[in-house]
Amino acid sequence: TSAFGAKIVSNTYENGKGTIKFDKPVTVIGEKAFYSSSLLTGIELPNTVTSIGNQAFYNAENLRGITVPESVTEIGERAFWNCNSLKEATLPKSITTIKSKAFADCNSLEKINIPDSVTEIADHAFQYCKRLQEIILPDNLQKLGNYAFMDCDSLKKIDIPTNVKLFGQYAFNGCNYITSIGLPNGLSEIEESAFGGCSNLQNINIPQKVKKIGKRAFN
Repeated sequence: TSAFGAKIVSNTYENGKGTIKFDKPVTVIGEKAFYSSSLLTGIELPNTVTSIGNQAFYNAENLRGITVPESVTEIGERAFWNCNSLKEATLPKSITTIKSKAFADCNSLEKINIPDSVTEIADHAFQYCKRLQEIILPDNLQKLGNYAFMDCDSLKKIDIPTNVKLFGQYAFNGCNYITSIGLPNGLSEIEESAFGGCSNLQNINIPQKVKKIGKRAFN
C-alpha cells in the first residue's frame, strides 16, 4: 500500500499491455516503485497522483516517454535517473523544483518542457543527457545547481533567465556544441568550470555586475 497509497487487487497482461488495478485511487508513486523495471515501455499516471518518490523509475531502461499529470506537486530525487530510452518528458505546472539527478543519464532524452512554475533546477538534474539539443529555461528560474547540464553533448544554445542570481560549478561543463550563451544582467559571479570544455563557444556576454569569474570557468 505504501508504494502507491492503495492496495493492488489485480495485475494482468493482455495484448502487449499490462494493467494494474487498485482498491482505491492511487495518490503516490512511491520510492523505487518501478525501480529497474526493464519491461516497462510506457505508463499512464492518473490525475489522483500527487507525488513521485525518489528513484521511482530509476533504471527503467525501456521507458520511452512520460507525461506527469498536473496533480503532481513533487518529483523526487533520481526519479527518472538512467532511463536510457526516455525520449520525451512532459512536466506539470504544479512543480517548483527539479530535484537532484531527476533526469540524469537519460541518454535518449531529446525534448523536455520545464514549466514556468520551476524556480530551481538542482545539482546533476540533467547531467549526461547526451541527446538534449535545446532547452528553454523558465523565466521564474532562480537557482541552477552544480553539474546541472554537465556533458549534455548535443546542447547548442542556452539563455539563462533574468532572475537567476546563482548557477553552480560545472553547470554546463563539457557541453561541446554550445556556440552561444546569454547571461542575465543581475548575475554577480560565474562559478568554477561553469563552461569549461565548451570548445565551440563563440559568443557570450559578461554582465557588468559580474565581480568574480571562477577558476577554469571557460577553460
